[in-house]
Amino acid sequence: MDRKTTVWSKLTRVAEARTVTALIVLFGVGTGVNTTWAQDAKPAASDKAAAPAKSQDPASADKSKNSVELVPIKAPPANVLKAAKQRSKAKPAVTTTPTGPVTGAPAIRIAETVHDFGESWTGGTLDHVFQIKNEGDQVLKLLSVKPSCGCTVAKGYDKEIPPGGTGKIPVSLNTKKVRNKFTKNITVNSNDPATASLRLQITGIVKSYVDVAPRTIALGHIKEGDQATKSCKLLNNTDGMIELKLEQAKSGPFTAELVERVPGKEFQLKVTAAPPFKPKLNNGKFIITTNVPKQPRIEVPVTAYVPARLDLRPETLVLPSSNRNEQKRLIKFTNNGEKPVKVLSASVSDDTIAVEVIERSAGKAYDIKVTIPAGYKTPKDAKIITLVTDDSEKKEINIPIKGRPVKKRPAESLLGTISPTAEFTTRAGVTINTGSKLGKITVLDFFASWCGYCKKQIPQVSTMYTEKFKDNPNVQFIGVSADILKTEGVTNPRARTLEQVDGVWAKASSGAFELALDPNGNTKKLFKVSSYPTLMLLNKDGKVEAVHFGAKADLPQILAGQIEKLLAGKSLVSSGPTPVAKPQPTPKPTVVTVKGTADAAPAEADKIKENAQPEDSDATSMANYSVKKRSKVD
Repeated sequence: MDRKTTVWSKLTRVAEARTVTALIVLFGVGTGVNTTWAQDAKPAASDKAAAPAKSQDPASADKSKNSVELVPIKAPPANVLKAAKQRSKAKPAVTTTPTGPVTGAPAIRIAETVHDFGESWTGGTLDHVFQIKNEGDQVLKLLSVKPSCGCTVAKGYDKEIPPGGTGKIPVSLNTKKVRNKFTKNITVNSNDPATASLRLQITGIVKSYVDVAPRTIALGHIKEGDQATKSCKLLNNTDGMIELKLEQAKSGPFTAELVERVPGKEFQLKVTAAPPFKPKLNNGKFIITTNVPKQPRIEVPVTAYVPARLDLRPETLVLPSSNRNEQKRLIKFTNNGEKPVKVLSASVSDDTIAVEVIERSAGKAYDIKVTIPAGYKTPKDAKIITLVTDDSEKKEINIPIKGRPVKKRPAESLLGTISPTAEFTTRAGVTINTGSKLGKITVLDFFASWCGYCKKQIPQVSTMYTEKFKDNPNVQFIGVSADILKTEGVTNPRARTLEQVDGVWAKASSGAFELALDPNGNTKKLFKVSSYPTLMLLNKDGKVEAVHFGAKADLPQILAGQIEKLLAGKSLVSSGPTPVAKPQPTPKPTVVTVKGTADAAPAEADKIKENAQPEDSDATSMANYSVKKRSKVD
């Protein structure tokens, strides 16, 4: 065997031995395995024999000085190696227990985040107090404690807890509104930067003295001339005897009978539905009194659905005010009568809508397929789908087509009014006063740097403005940031640093138009902004001519057309005297001033979230700015 082969073999054996030793060191401790055998290992004689002779060459001598003698170790026993491998596959335990107080901040700690009340009877309240501790070195503030439902109340909790101090969060559950097994959550929001939101939980089982199964008697579908019967059981869960009494025997088309099956222990409420019925849904309710003080009254709701002889679902076709893509709707015709009824044809008073009759069961069931074309806008006057049948009583059946009512957002209430009075000072020092004559067509684009739709909308508007109106002295665009600025004491998770707002704005707008800030939300409230982005178009007189929401693809074209119309002296809202916006509650005068350059240094720019990088700008003109608000309406 040559020298290279011998050395390679030796290195391989040593590497294997060291790997096993490392496993024993890592996993052998605490296993109860005796590892002293590894320390007693000695070089094998064959290894000594295979060692190369010392070289007399100087270069070889220098190399030998820097070499390390490699000593092989005996292979560990098979059982030890197997145990080590098994332990290496095991996942390390993960602990969420804090190791100590947080420096420079409050630290909320609650030893018990889940409390189990166990079993209890209905009718009373369950009370528990969660103990809370502040392990930080700043005052811990509980900003809110919100239960997940109205049956749980959390009042009288300690709102401020000093460093190292303890506090309480009392919780009460009204068991009258809870049955069987329950789990209720309580969300605790605090100024702890590491745990801004914490969830507490209460759980348990609430037993009823008298159980009702099922709790609601649903008789399902009943034909006009038929009747139906259904019942529920009332079971005594107590050790004693109970007495039940039916308060009234009739409710609407329903009659009831209470039968005692097992004396004092099991009862049956038998309900029968008989004509005459109301069309569609029929409701009733039966009240049973007990001799149990904590459950003196039991209510059993009853329902039955009586479809018309010739039933249509839906009876009215409701469409969105407009649709971009083609839509297909289905109207189901069902004959619930004894005699067969055929749908002979279907037509519609709007030629752009197509209808088709599909027979599912001859004389019994038909589908009316309705196709609405792309771009269809529901007219103000309702259109009608007419079905022609061979029924002797109803030869024609009309189905109205109506537009879905559009719920207006608060900002739309300002349309046609003089805008609220506010003063904006932009980063470049330009002051814009709304609420009176502006002299320019003005666009106010309210946004937030954390809003994804805003990051789509701002580039759309900026490109359109740059291409069409940037050089027009009669048009001005202002971006209004509603971001809460991250300063000392601000714990809002959506708060942003000035650098973050600058970065997002610079990337989205490319510096096309000016930016003003509204960190306290006063201007947002005046203009009734409830979502982002919200864009408002004001004419030269300060009247609100248009309001746009979101980042619609056709917004640039629509907005450009509206501005052109205003430049031509036309109005976008109905003519007549311009109303003045209703006076708003007067907030305290607020001035927000932030000093410093808006240019982010390369090191700072890397810290800006949202992958936004601020572009170069005039540091002098952007060094100082302020946003001032007034609420008085002229």
